[in-house]
Amino acid sequence: MKKLSLGVLLGGVVYFAWCALTWIVLPIYSSQIKRLPEETLIRDTLKVVLQEPGLFEFPSRQTAAGKLSKAEFQKLWTEGPVGILAVSLKDPGPINTKRMGFTILGSLLTSLLIGWILFAARKEAFCVTSRLIVSAGLGLMVWVASDFIAWNWWSFPTAYTFITLADRVIGFALVGLTLSGFIPKAE
Repeated sequence: MKKLSLGVLLGGVVYFAWCALTWIVLPIYSSQIKRLPEETLIRDTLKVVLQEPGLFEFPSRQTAAGKLSKAEFQKLWTEGPVGILAVSLKDPGPINTKRMGFTILGSLLTSLLIGWILFAARKEAFCVTSRLIVSAGLGLMVWVASDFIAWNWWSFPTAYTFITLADRVIGFALVGLTLSGFIPKAE
């Protein structure tokens, strides 16, 4: 079990490094995230109208005057724009200890969950290739259950959505590859 724990730790480091590479070093995500035109105007407006942080959708069926009818909501939705906005009113900065801690924890949990599945499937997934396929398949499953569905509902850009596909599949495959040598043989 110590060997597997070491593998999970290394897998977490690999996944953290992969995330840092895709988000910070390579221009993969930054090429898809656009700057708001008139950002100062929008930020100043948000400071005035928002009293609390949260996840906001627009248009919203719920208004200050009450709930919109289905027809009114449909009209606003089809006229556009449509979107979601995650807002923090005060923030300690883009890179800080709390964010890094959560990312490290998330990377370790990702590795732990992949390791758990590979351990449970060690009779069937007994070689590096099969463990790589299982891990990449888990990345695909996570993408379908989250990013693919968000692409449909929130009209995320197609290029961004498929970048997340590559990110999930490759990242999970790298963790599986790292863990492969640490999974004990089935008895």
